[in-house]
Amino acid sequence: MAVVTVAELITALSLDESTPDLAVTATRLLEVATALVEEYAPAAPDPVRAEAIIRCAGWLHQTPSSSFRAERVGEYETQRWAGSLSALRHSGAMALLTRYKQRRAGAIG
Repeated sequence: MAVVTVAELITALSLDESTPDLAVTATRLLEVATALVEEYAPAAPDPVRAEAIIRCAGWLHQTPSSSFRAERVGEYETQRWAGSLSALRHSGAMALLTRYKQRRAGAIG
């Protein structure tokens, strides 16, 4: 059962309805965010998973595909290269899901 629908995601993210291929973009974001959330914490309750999916999808939508950013204001220029871009972590979804994450011990050696 889907926790979040494409229409709900479009509304939650306030996506521009005049955008070409809006349904395709929203579907893609929903599938990716749902997969990330389901893999991280499949036992989380539906309302928590729904919020995590919306946050993750929103972060993915607003983040550029490259982690390198350069900005120029007048004669000043700044550049940064983010070392780690985790949609779950940076969107706040991981914090919502962390209490439902099943942690297991692994073999060392």
